Amino acid sequence: MEHRGMVYGLVKPLYEQGRVLARHICGQLDSKGYNGSTLSTQLKISGVDVFSVGHFTGDDTTKTITQFDQLASTYKKIVFKDDKILGAVLFGDTKAGNRILDMINKQKVITDEEKALILQPSNPFASQVALMEQTDLICNCNGVTKGTILEACQMQNITTIEEVKKCTKASSACGGCKPLVTDLLTYIQSEDFDEKVKKVTLCSCTTLTDEELVAQMQLSQLTSVAEVIKQLNWLNEDGCSTCLPAIQYYLGMIYPEYEVEQQSLFINERKNATLQSDGTYSITPQMYGGLTNAEELRKIANVVSKYQNLQVAITSEQRITLMGIQKRHLESIWSELDLPLSSTYGNTVQNIKTCIGETVCTCEKHQALELAKMLEEKTDYLVTPYRVKMGISACMHNGAGSTTKDIGVIQVDRGWEIYVGGSSGRNTRSGQLFCVAETPSEAYEMIISFIQYYRETAKYAERTWEWIDRINLLHVREVLFDEELRQQLMKQLDLDQSQHKKVLAT
Repeated sequence: MEHRGMVYGLVKPLYEQGRVLARHICGQLDSKGYNGSTLSTQLKISGVDVFSVGHFTGDDTTKTITQFDQLASTYKKIVFKDDKILGAVLFGDTKAGNRILDMINKQKVITDEEKALILQPSNPFASQVALMEQTDLICNCNGVTKGTILEACQMQNITTIEEVKKCTKASSACGGCKPLVTDLLTYIQSEDFDEKVKKVTLCSCTTLTDEELVAQMQLSQLTSVAEVIKQLNWLNEDGCSTCLPAIQYYLGMIYPEYEVEQQSLFINERKNATLQSDGTYSITPQMYGGLTNAEELRKIANVVSKYQNLQVAITSEQRITLMGIQKRHLESIWSELDLPLSSTYGNTVQNIKTCIGETVCTCEKHQALELAKMLEEKTDYLVTPYRVKMGISACMHNGAGSTTKDIGVIQVDRGWEIYVGGSSGRNTRSGQLFCVAETPSEAYEMIISFIQYYRETAKYAERTWEWIDRINLLHVREVLFDEELRQQLMKQLDLDQSQHKKVLAT
């Protein structure tokens, strides 16, 4: 297989080329085509393990770390460019191979501390597979994780590498992971093995997992909570606080026209309020992207002047919230405002936090605000597995805290950095760099398709970072970087949203 002067002798590039060829055969000529692959291979030559990946020769623009241990008969070399791994070759001790490949695929920036640890000699008595997380990849060609193989071995009593290959496809391609699969089987059958892949059911009311529940709902064409509980043999006929909202969410995903009653007072985008603990209500006029005008502000000011006991606050998402509204005044306030209202209740895409440079920042803000406006208009009232918080920062000052949001965007010189899987809650979690979009429209496409893929594949109440940890960020990239799949996801979101809007209008 030769492509632009590069000869590939491995099967993984062939798979990638085959997918591009299939698109062309099907007449999808808008495909960007095949742009090359990151090569990696692990072999045993003359009884010695060898691993190589990427470009490991180096030049004037790169720096290298080299380690040679003549006594242990090991040689290791890693090539860096701009604090990212460009390639590596390992001879004799290849246990760091999968970790290095993962760093290259994720384009991870390597700290000085990590550089010092990468080439530390492996403990010959420690099991490499025992130290791996269940989400780590064993087979890179087919995307098979350690957890997948463990589950197959425990649930189906698999004991041989041929059975693993047949059940999971691990080692069925280039065969480079065969030694690792063999080590995993040896570990599983050893006295030191104590790992379990537990079947996590939805709740104590059922023996079904989330995936099994959704599959049974679709196969049996169940369309209501009562039907699910009756037909799927629920142990508790009344359900519980865990399974009832989950069933309602899955019904909404399977049948977008399905609408559930919310505990807050919610009628439609022009009649929406949230009940507070003191018995009063709050409402938030929708200002897409945090942008407003004199007419909207005048309407709000007139209402505040007329109902003098109201409290007015500016939210962290640059919105105006009216609090302390008596129930008897709701109808008249809705009528006098005559503005779309933001819904902050429940699992939806929340108002996007933006930054306008309150301090010394003088960078251009228009594109960032317009992107926030477009995204909010597209995702308004869109139901998600868990609340989705977003931030869009107009420059590297990151005034919107974009790196600690479920989805965050930072405008930089080369385009728009998109981060995913962050959390700004009690336990702050930094998001991972998902990609860099060259234009606002490309960033918009990536974010919309990411949200829809999260909606379609996440479990109810599973946060974005939990979802990413479970299915692997590399897998999410493979899906969303595929233009055909990305367009399908965007079309499905449009369909779901249009059907949802019809329900709200009735």
